Amino acid sequence: MKNSDHTLPANGGQPETSQPSVPPAPPAPPGSDQPPGSDPPSVPPALDSPPAPSGHPAPVQDGTSAEGMTQMALGGLETIAAWYAGIGLPDQPALSEQIPGWYPDTVTTAHHRLHALRARDLVAVGTRLPALVHGIDLAITRRADARVLTILRRRVFATEPDSLESLGQTYGITRERVRQLEERALRRLVEDLDALSIVTAVREALAQPGPRVRRLSDVLDSIPALGAVLPSLGQPVWRVFERLDRNFEVSDGWWVRPTMQEAIKATRASLASVANPHGVVPLDAVNGISAANPEALREFREQWLIQCGITVFGEFALLRTISVADYAAGLLSAVGEPLSSHQLIESLGPPHSIQSLRNRLSKNERFTRTDRDRWALREWGLREYSGIRREIGKRLELAGGTMPLEELIDELTHTFSISPASVVAYAAAPPYHSRDGIVSLAPPGAETSKPPKRTARLFRVPGGWAYRTRVRSSHLRGCGSPAPVAITAILNLQFGQSRELTSSLGPQFMYWNGLHPTFGTIRRFLVGQGIPVGADVFLVIRDDGSFSVDPVRPPTGEPLADALSLIDAPATDNRDEAGQALARAIGLPDSTTGTALIKGYKQRGDTNIARLLERVYLVRLFESD
Repeated sequence: MKNSDHTLPANGGQPETSQPSVPPAPPAPPGSDQPPGSDPPSVPPALDSPPAPSGHPAPVQDGTSAEGMTQMALGGLETIAAWYAGIGLPDQPALSEQIPGWYPDTVTTAHHRLHALRARDLVAVGTRLPALVHGIDLAITRRADARVLTILRRRVFATEPDSLESLGQTYGITRERVRQLEERALRRLVEDLDALSIVTAVREALAQPGPRVRRLSDVLDSIPALGAVLPSLGQPVWRVFERLDRNFEVSDGWWVRPTMQEAIKATRASLASVANPHGVVPLDAVNGISAANPEALREFREQWLIQCGITVFGEFALLRTISVADYAAGLLSAVGEPLSSHQLIESLGPPHSIQSLRNRLSKNERFTRTDRDRWALREWGLREYSGIRREIGKRLELAGGTMPLEELIDELTHTFSISPASVVAYAAAPPYHSRDGIVSLAPPGAETSKPPKRTARLFRVPGGWAYRTRVRSSHLRGCGSPAPVAITAILNLQFGQSRELTSSLGPQFMYWNGLHPTFGTIRRFLVGQGIPVGADVFLVIRDDGSFSVDPVRPPTGEPLADALSLIDAPATDNRDEAGQALARAIGLPDSTTGTALIKGYKQRGDTNIARLLERVYLVRLFESD
């Protein structure tokens, strides 16, 4: 809480508190140029220094008082100044870091002594609190009774201030009376603090132009008294400055000017002014942050950017991370070279999926693929990878329409990170044709390698086709899933095309842009029916162009019933009806025998159904014998 009506002034000007008198100094030390019997120069008293114990100066080196050490220091300065003036260097600084070794002993001795002096050698420190702490604590208590002190502790300077109402209930007075007491106490406190030159000096030091952001620990290292706890409040001294001064704020371990909100705003504006088009800024360009230890500056910059809600990646700040595309562009710009989807996901983190990332980047003009799964910024002008299928097409076109398979494999695998098996698979799939080691465009009207009636887990049902698949976590994330190539024959789907099917939940799409056709997301069907990961379902494409997702009936332990559930056929106890349904599902005549059914399901790869049928028909055959 900052009180705008009671703040420390920008400078002094108020009467100083009385200072203890300075006792007469001892005679000048041997070697000084002070004339015998002359008065020593006056020495300014310490800023608001409390008296030493028993009213006597605190003993220092060799029992010499602080006042005596001051006189010795002045004598040493006069010795050095007289030497410089005497040798014709009157403008030489009286106290430099080093002096030549050939200077007289009196000069070098005086120089060493001055450099060895500590503050306590010249000021009576004693055993009491530092002057800053002592002065503020006295200002708080000198005109405050117990009730007012409680108001200051629990409301004005508390970490979590109490309300006026709660304090009023404590003392049986109105909240307005608490406010009046608080206001008067603050006014008196500010008046008393105005009279302390040490308070004014510290505040002026804190207000010096410079970095607007510092770690609180750095400030306390430079002015340790700010971290001392005031006996009257149980709070550190810096809390008094922060609550009464509107020029800075302490929050989350940061000392910022003028407020945390303004400091964050200024940092963001400063970074935005030097960011590249992708919102990337080198950490070295982050200014306005100070660190006492230069080696810690980089760490402080990173911590401050995180405080500002800005993402740090290596030696860069990323300003645009709301959308996946902006984030990825920033990462690529910072790294300066192509990255794989996995590398991008590692930096993006959850809840992003690789498939979702690939979809978004492929649709954004800022990105291009330089390999099967490596992404770059289009502005870099790198060679673009268009996918195995299109890369095969480019090379066939350059070769006049045909090309040896081995040559195609060698060229593509050395150019991109793809396997020879992938090249072989794509070269043999539409729209291409591979025979006798030669790859060419497939002839018009070429059929798929496996028709629907020979495709495993794809069954003819009344009015359509049902494809059995197992639900995976990717389905519930909204990803698409592969479909058998035979689906293209059912939908008359050509490579590069898509089909829109109707459903009770809206349009359902089928695509054929890769090696296999793809079902669009079925997440809404699964969620609507509460179907979990690991369950088996049928993706049903009907002859009228409609689509549905039907769960597979759970197994019963009865072979015939379980076989019917795996082909999406109604349950029945009639063996003849069951046999006809099993035959029609794979394109066989209704009169197909049990042995032929078993063979048919084995040939198409549905061995699980074949085993169930063996238990039905072979047992029946054995019983008939």
